Amino acid sequence: MGKAEYKVDLVELQTQCETNYARFLKLLPGLEKKEQAHLAVRMGSQQFMVTFTVVERCKYTTVLSMRYEQGLGSWLILPLFQVRLYHDVSMAEVISIHKQRNTAAKYPYPNPQMFYPDEKAQHNRLLSECLVNCLEHGYDLDMVSIPSQ
Repeated sequence: MGKAEYKVDLVELQTQCETNYARFLKLLPGLEKKEQAHLAVRMGSQQFMVTFTVVERCKYTTVLSMRYEQGLGSWLILPLFQVRLYHDVSMAEVISIHKQRNTAAKYPYPNPQMFYPDEKAQHNRLLSECLVNCLEHGYDLDMVSIPSQ
């Protein structure tokens, strides 16, 4: 008997998107007045910067770019997300990762791109993990003042 076909769990996906939206609000207070924000995040002995940039602002949505920057070595590909925040329903959804756009809710497997059946859900879970890491180990570089000497 073959493997069961992947079924999208809409409740789980919506919960993930709602939770990510709440994390963005906590991480980026005053986002409606900002075009960009910078966070420094420490992971072990390494520190890197996360830059949030408003790409598009509409009445009910905001598109953010979330870019990790730091020289942890050329072997490590740091995430580059584009996320749409839906303010009317309090949800945040990954719309692209590493310039891969328009991910379908599910894919047949195997497929020519070798996407996982739950590729879209995995993108939103990865965003969730990154946001949790920023909340737990990051500090707002825009709020840090360097004392004058």
